[in-house]
Amino acid sequence: MTICKLQARDRMYVMLDSIIDQRRSGETIKQDFLQSLVKKHGKDAPEGDDDDKLTDKQLKDNILTLLVAGHDTTTAALTWLLKFLQENPAVLERLRVILIRT
Repeated sequence: MTICKLQARDRMYVMLDSIIDQRRSGETIKQDFLQSLVKKHGKDAPEGDDDDKLTDKQLKDNILTLLVAGHDTTTAALTWLLKFLQENPAVLERLRVILIRT
């Protein structure tokens, strides 16, 4: 990995540390996937198999993976949309008309 990528990852880790700390402290509570992850893998999680719990690094890596996956799917969908519209000018024109009307 290049220095820039490592620095970007480290900045994301710092941001995620802050968010995870807020969720664990109860300062911020939301009913979302991140809250479920933090609750399930936290130190005060219900008793169970500790081998299933993620370390903080694993938790952050999973969150980053989900963010990147979401970014990649959105990027791919928009790319294919633009390609389709470029290849189908009649559809593009109908879309323009609809957007102008609304």
